Amino acid sequence: MDLSKLNKYRYAKVLDIMSGGGEKIGDKILRKLYEKTVNSGVETVDRYEIGKEVGLLDEQTDNIIDELTSYGYIKKIVGTKINLTEDGRKRAEI
Repeated sequence: MDLSKLNKYRYAKVLDIMSGGGEKIGDKILRKLYEKTVNSGVETVDRYEIGKEVGLLDEQTDNIIDELTSYGYIKKIVGTKINLTEDGRKRAEI
């Protein structure tokens, strides 16, 4: 089985389950990260802070951040610090 397809499938499934028919959780994270960085002038933010603000447990946050990173929307910096990539900014602005 192609692992990249499994990851994309798992990501889509997690997002669909957690979205409850509304905005997808990955997009919520990107928007929250956008607010915290671009709008506030801060360069990096703690991933767990963002996760808590959108209602995720740390393990859920790790899974979603890993997937958003694999799609090129988020860059992991040091420890638990993250920031948006240019593609992540564009996605958050939609």
